[in-house]
Amino acid sequence: MKILHIIAGANHGGAETFCKDAIKALNDENIDQLVITRPHENFTKELCLKKIPSHLITFNRFHKFKQKQIIKKTIENYRPDIVHCWMNRAASFMPNNVDIPTVGWFGGYYHLKNYKNCDYYMGVTKDIVRHIVNKTKKPHRVFLNHTFGTLEKTPLVKKSDFNIPDNAKVILLLSRMHNKKGVDTLLCAAQKIQDVYFLLAGDGPNLKQYQELANKLGVAHKVRFLGWRNDRASLLNIADICVLPSRYEPFGTVIAEAWASNVPLVCTKAAGALQYVTDEKNGLLCEIDDATGLAKAFKRIIDDKELKDKLVENGSKAYQLLFSKNVVVEQLIASYQSILENKKPKTEYFDDDFGRLPEEIEKRLSAVLYNIFNIPPENHLHSKIIKCAAANLCIYHDTSMAYDAAFLQAVEYIQIIKSSIFGNKVSRLGEVEINQALENYKITENDFLYNKYINEVTKI
Repeated sequence: MKILHIIAGANHGGAETFCKDAIKALNDENIDQLVITRPHENFTKELCLKKIPSHLITFNRFHKFKQKQIIKKTIENYRPDIVHCWMNRAASFMPNNVDIPTVGWFGGYYHLKNYKNCDYYMGVTKDIVRHIVNKTKKPHRVFLNHTFGTLEKTPLVKKSDFNIPDNAKVILLLSRMHNKKGVDTLLCAAQKIQDVYFLLAGDGPNLKQYQELANKLGVAHKVRFLGWRNDRASLLNIADICVLPSRYEPFGTVIAEAWASNVPLVCTKAAGALQYVTDEKNGLLCEIDDATGLAKAFKRIIDDKELKDKLVENGSKAYQLLFSKNVVVEQLIASYQSILENKKPKTEYFDDDFGRLPEEIEKRLSAVLYNIFNIPPENHLHSKIIKCAAANLCIYHDTSMAYDAAFLQAVEYIQIIKSSIFGNKVSRLGEVEINQALENYKITENDFLYNKYINEVTKI
């Protein structure tokens, strides 16, 4: 398997760090890779240490046409099996008319205009997958791939290294210094809790503003602004609590990192945390912009060892299940393999002269359509769903595939039967695509309906 990665991110950042570590992890699995990236020294140095070849371009929008040609020439020479575009700018530089399956990666709720030359999509959370499906109407081309906690071993640090007493409690923030990260809320919370120190590791446009705010609030003596750090594992090792006070956060890899490090987690109810953090189970959730709520959550964990131990234990279980390096890399490779199994990115069509369902199957499916979906036989949707099942049974000779395709058509999650000026046409989706669409339905919707449908339609 040969993968060409296109990365046009910032010098530092959570998404940038993950894509670098994902590429390194794939290298450890002997995946052949080439990286087109900006000339960020910290990034290219690590690729070089792993002997991963890279080509450097600026991704300057004023040189877009010329640099698209460079990318196209690189694709022609390298002949990858898949091109993986990491985030907005990288996807926007992807040239058109490239006969290689192309993946666009979403670390947030990105605008689809930059992904017009991508055939497949990856989202890092269930809700981002829902966002992509809603925008593209292509659930069969969307994959859920979580991030893993990128915690390589780094030299140990001590609390005293930051002029903090060894017996003092430390609350750690790993974040960009940006308004959407809620750093100001955290500083206000620092006013409301005594005998606790705060380590704020990160850089960004609002750093100076937050340093001034710490002075204004009278908390500068117990807040340490560390700038960008590459030793997050070491910082987590001395932390008593990890906090994510974001106003806006599609996910936040720090959630996985805290869980991996057995550090209790406090988050605000931003989108990412709400999908994976269960309040009182694997973390404590607070309202956005609620400094008092943050302070109370910190105090609860500090004062209640039983609560702390429960949050740590359940956080570790969540990490092992969803966000460990092995699980995520295996999931990423499986997504690549699924893409390669479905070679052609274009949909094929053929007319609806593909026979009928066996009488018993059609009778059973018709009854379920009426009883569960309230679609009677005289409804035009009924005929379309029956044709959908018949087409897939004809293609795959597999009753379960016919039922799954009919379900996806019935809930209008994907239009397998489409109307055209020439009559109904069947979109010839591969087995992998139908399975992927169904998997995304289960992820993004309540799969109770699917389970009820299958129980009824397969009932003897």
